[in-house]
Amino acid sequence: MAALFSSIKEPMNGGHGEFMLALKFVAMMALLIFSFVFFSISIQIIGQVNFLVNCPVEEDSTPEYLTELLERGFSFNMVGNRLFYAAVPLLLWISGPLLVFLCCLAEVIVLYTSDFVLLEDRKVQAQVYGNGLC
Repeated sequence: MAALFSSIKEPMNGGHGEFMLALKFVAMMALLIFSFVFFSISIQIIGQVNFLVNCPVEEDSTPEYLTELLERGFSFNMVGNRLFYAAVPLLLWISGPLLVFLCCLAEVIVLYTSDFVLLEDRKVQAQVYGNGLC
């Protein structure tokens, strides 16, 4: 995306026109605002789960409902994190497309290692927790 909007005359510096600068800041602000909204919803849901866990058991607060609510809160948190991670290359896009490319490569490596559990890690978990059940 950065390569499409960058100017042809200065491929290493990117487009620094008035419209391009405004587009960069608006895109970055939109991602950060949506990230903030998802983080806020996540905090609200997890706070509600905390409150319901400490209340006496009623028909509405079954363990299944609380589990579903907690998973929903963590899902909102994950989406907020991903939107925030997407805003980092946009921040670097102000400087030019080269930093965006390097940042995207670094993010792919970091997110891949945090998202996938490697086979060696599973063997260590099986030894620590026994039978591979966590």
